[in-house]
Parts: sequence; structure tokens; C-alpha cells
Amino acid sequence: MKISQKDWKNYIAKLRRVNSKAADMVADYARTHDISTREGVNALIDFSYAVATKYGEGAAALTCQMYDAVATASKARVPAAEPAATATIGETAKAVRGKLFDTADPKAIGGAVGRLVKMAGVDTTMQNALRDGAEWAWVPSGDTCAYCLMLASNGWQKASQKAIKGGHAEHIHNNCDCTYQIRFDSSLEIEGYDPDKLYDEYMSAGNSPRERLNALRRQQYAVNKDQINAQKRAAYARRVGSMRSGALKGAYNDENDPFFLKREKAGEDIYTEIRNRKREYEIESVAQNSGFSTKEIEIVFEHIFEKEHLFEDGSIKKFDSDYYMAQSWLRLREGKSIQKHDFVMLRHELEEAKIMSKNLEISYEKAHNIAEEKWSYKKALMEYLKNHDA
Repeated sequence: MKISQKDWKNYIAKLRRVNSKAADMVADYARTHDISTREGVNALIDFSYAVATKYGEGAAALTCQMYDAVATASKARVPAAEPAATATIGETAKAVRGKLFDTADPKAIGGAVGRLVKMAGVDTTMQNALRDGAEWAWVPSGDTCAYCLMLASNGWQKASQKAIKGGHAEHIHNNCDCTYQIRFDSSLEIEGYDPDKLYDEYMSAGNSPRERLNALRRQQYAVNKDQINAQKRAAYARRVGSMRSGALKGAYNDENDPFFLKREKAGEDIYTEIRNRKREYEIESVAQNSGFSTKEIEIVFEHIFEKEHLFEDGSIKKFDSDYYMAQSWLRLREGKSIQKHDFVMLRHELEEAKIMSKNLEISYEKAHNIAEEKWSYKKALMEYLKNHDA
């Protein structure tokens, strides 16, 4: 049995329309309503939950149809596919609040809800595959990122819990058409999906996972340079603020810098200054003023300012500048007005660096979440900002 490229593209297009519709509805709501107050955010979450539920059910239903069609064609004696549960109100609130913490861009907020909708469809595939002992593969579609190509190179494999975390499928990106597909025996193929070729290309790209992903990214950039740069410029233009970013270089707050533009520019300037200064001085000064060892601060310095890191979208790059982290570093370097959350930042980044050094294939986002549970810089910073400008 072969799923034709036409049929596969038709299936993917239907899923995309469902995800995009949900994302667009939430983006329109965020664009036309006041979401700057607690009441406004709660109303946005309620609306997002309703959208995620309605369109998540649609994505799950489409996935059930594909699953049942493959089962029938394969003559597999399995029950009808059951739709996975859609995102809970708690999951929706976490996604919306998490995105709002990074940016007020309506499109980005909508994208977070679109991801929840897509997740309902992928969860449906995975949960039924586990139930029935099927095989699955991550099938690339459209403008595939390097990370998705790496996953696709794994080919068909027995469905297992390894790809599920917290009850949900991993590696789900918004604005990505790649998804899992199942089969019940080796006779099923998807036209255009050649995992052996992808595996050979991946393995020949370098000597380590990091090298291979970097090589794949460079290849994609060479082919789609203009498009990628245009997307980066558009994304940068939309950014309002970033949490990856006692002020020593001017006190800003949401009144004198409502769109975070001044803080964003200041953060970039400080990161540039730090990277251009004498490395040994930076490390020794922060170590002396913080009580951390020189080795520990060197690890933190490399992690924040020098090393490239793997992100969930497959990109490998240095961290973007972060205004608040830059201010913490300056206070620690100068030994002036050092705050509690400055020390928490060092412990968080040190923990994050250790996690990522032990597993080169773990993404920054996963390592960050683990470190955040132990040393929450976000929580400590929010406490500080209740009574201080920065």
C-alpha cells in the first residue's frame, strides 16, 4: 500500500487549515482586545481554551480518519481510532501566560494555541499507535527544519512511550507541517518519504549530532537564504520583549518603556560590551563578588555569552541578549547593589549548563525547564520587579 503524495498533501493541508484557523482567531482576539490587565489576560485564556477545544477536536477527528483508513487498507484488526483529549484549561493558561511573558505579539500568542491544536492531532496518532502496537515515523512536509529532518531520518519504528512526555507528543512546532504517521506492516509507504536517504544524508553531515544539525541548517540556509532572513527580520520586528534577555544603565519600567524597545536595545548593547571586554576580568570579577568559584563562573560565562545551543525548533545558536540578565551580570561584575535574584541567575545558568553538557541532544527549552524547577530566576526576578525598576 502506498499513500500518494497527493493524498498526503491533502491530509496535511486539512490539518494545517485547522491549526491556522485556531491561531488566527486567537491572534485576532489578542489584537482587538485589551490584554494588558489581569482581567484581559483571563478573558484571553478563556477564549483560547474554547478555540483550542473546538479546533483540537477537529484535528483529532481528521487524524482518526487517516488512522482508520490505514487500518482498513492494511486489514488490521484493531478498534476504531479514539480521539485524544484536547488541551486542558491549565495547559492553555500555561501556554498563553508563557507566551505573554516573552512577548505581546498577537501572532505569537495565536501560534501557541495553534500548537495545542496540532498536539491534539499528533497525540491521537500516538495514543492509538501505542494501543494497537503499530509502527510510526516522523514524516517531513513543506519547509522542514533541520531538527525535523533528523527525526525523520529515524524511519519507521515501533511505537513507544519514549516520544511522549507528560502525556503528550514531543517535538511539536507551530507553523510546521511535519507529523507522525502510522503503519501496521512494512507494506505501507508514503510517496516521497525516503527514510534511508534521509539517514544517509544526516549521518554523512558530520561526526556528532551537533555537527550534523549545524551542517543541515547551513544547507537549508544556502538554499533559502532570502526567505530565512526575511522571516528573521519579521520575527525581530514583532518582538516586544524577551525574558532571555538596581539598573546600572538607566531605570526602565512598563511606563517609560511600554513596548520593551529601550530595554531590548540596552540588553543587546550590554551583551556586546561584555563579549568585547577581557574575558578573564569578567569571570574573575563576578567570581570575587558572588562567592562562586572561578571555574563555576567560567562555565556560566561560556553558557550565556559564548556557546551555541540546540533549541526545540532545531536551530543551533547563541542566546539572544536579555536585558534583565545583563543587569544582573553588571551588578555582579561591579559588586554594586547586588540583588537576591542575581545569585539565583548564576545558580540557574550553572545548573542549565551542567544539564546540557551531559546531554548534547537536549534542547535549551528542556534544560531551562528542569533548571527552573530548582532555581527559578523568573520567580526571583518577578519578586524584585514588584518594587523596583530595572
